[in-house]
Amino acid sequence: MYLRLIPTVLAFVLSIAAVSAQEQDRATIQLRDGSKVEGRIEALGQGNLFLRVSLADQRRIPIGNVALIDRKGGASGLPDTEVREARNTEHLLLLTSGSSVKGQLVQIRGGEGSGDEGPRTYIFRTSSGEERNYPPDQVARIYMGSYPF
Repeated sequence: MYLRLIPTVLAFVLSIAAVSAQEQDRATIQLRDGSKVEGRIEALGQGNLFLRVSLADQRRIPIGNVALIDRKGGASGLPDTEVREARNTEHLLLLTSGSSVKGQLVQIRGGEGSGDEGPRTYIFRTSSGEERNYPPDQVARIYMGSYPF
């Protein structure tokens, strides 16, 4: 009897893991015109952010139109201390640990929907020129410079 339950339990565990992986990549994107769109980040490259809004709707957003990538707070209730720093021309990466890094978001690659092998990685070039890689679970928000709000 227990042997018949194993495939059902295994399927359930795998489906929870798949949903959890998709939720890791979810973000609210605030555009420079003030509008917001929510979805699963698939990639950033060639000047575009690729966002999966639904199974049938993948958006290609020019990176110059993006003001904020918010993976934790829905792009609302942003602390004044962050917004003050985000008005500078450099990008501002806020980590879930509470620390921040200034520089430029270079690329988001890997993970589901990206076409790249390997895990999802946020690649950030610091102000000093050093490239650092961050997994999605360490990234809280990225202000894309000259934050307008």
